[in-house]
Amino acid sequence: LVPEKSVTLEKYEVREQIGKGTFGSAFVVIHKDTRLPYVLKKIRLARQTEWQRKASHQEMQLVSELRHPFIVPYKESWIERGHTICIINTYCEAGDLRTLLKSMAGLQQRRFFSEDQLKKWLVQLLFALEYLHRHEVIHRDMKSSNVFLTSDGDIQVGDFGLSAVSGGGQETVGTPHYMCPELVAKKGYGVKADVWSLGVIMHEMTAQRMPFQAFNVEGLMQKILSAKPGALPGDYSKGWVRLIRSMLRKEPERRPSVAELLRDPCLAGHIRPCQDYMLDLMPEMRDAPGLAYQVEERGVLDDTNFEDHLPGMVVQDRYYNSDEDEEDAGKTPLAELISDTFGPKPNDPVVEQDT
Repeated sequence: LVPEKSVTLEKYEVREQIGKGTFGSAFVVIHKDTRLPYVLKKIRLARQTEWQRKASHQEMQLVSELRHPFIVPYKESWIERGHTICIINTYCEAGDLRTLLKSMAGLQQRRFFSEDQLKKWLVQLLFALEYLHRHEVIHRDMKSSNVFLTSDGDIQVGDFGLSAVSGGGQETVGTPHYMCPELVAKKGYGVKADVWSLGVIMHEMTAQRMPFQAFNVEGLMQKILSAKPGALPGDYSKGWVRLIRSMLRKEPERRPSVAELLRDPCLAGHIRPCQDYMLDLMPEMRDAPGLAYQVEERGVLDDTNFEDHLPGMVVQDRYYNSDEDEEDAGKTPLAELISDTFGPKPNDPVVEQDT
């Protein structure tokens, strides 16, 4: 365990609370000497079950050992007065993907992320997951609100409170919209659970709605087990649609691994630039096994202009022409197209997302 350091918090000024849960809170803090912003996560151990306390201590230990360009950087941690875990992480100035989606929904004219931007984010997420899985860590709570953005628009994965290490427990944990079928069915699961959740995130970022929606959690679980994912905008490439669909295959043995996704031709044009960027940030990663992805370079889409309201984000105008699957292109009912373009109708079945 990290030793107790009762004076550590004195180095920081608490500015504002940015999150609150059942057992903890998150605050933006400023280091008094460097004036740099950080996030303080405080986890109260009182009234936690034995499993929850173990998970909280594990999170503190795990984040102190992780070091990757696309994982939120750790600074320090300690136990306060014997009952509160305090973790200091780097502050991601641009928020998270879920917040970004909400800001997109508030625009007067609906805009969608370019395929090029989505591929860049996906590759960064894949390299982060490759690093975790290579170190026998399953995140188990991959969702858009746990994917943070730097001021340059790059990805950083955070919140490891539900992570499992070295084939740890098989508890039913996570956020309902992002749970894989094997987890919902309470079957054994592994690293492919993170691949499913990543597929949900990419569907969410592409369509700006969740792949599975229902009136309630019970109905949502049933759809995750048996229904096809919702429609994707038809003007994205077939390769991109296929890639997302592959991550959302019900059977984990048919779902691609992170390594297989990094070798997919659809992402070929983004692998080498991402690798070079990672090495610029962390030259010591040059010999890491996760950089050994030899792929054929293919052409990629041209970037559109950056928008003033979304610095660093590539967005473009799109008409929301959805198709349920590639073979069903052009068969989407008009009512669904209208719903997808302008938001759910009052009688649309929707489960509020757990954030």
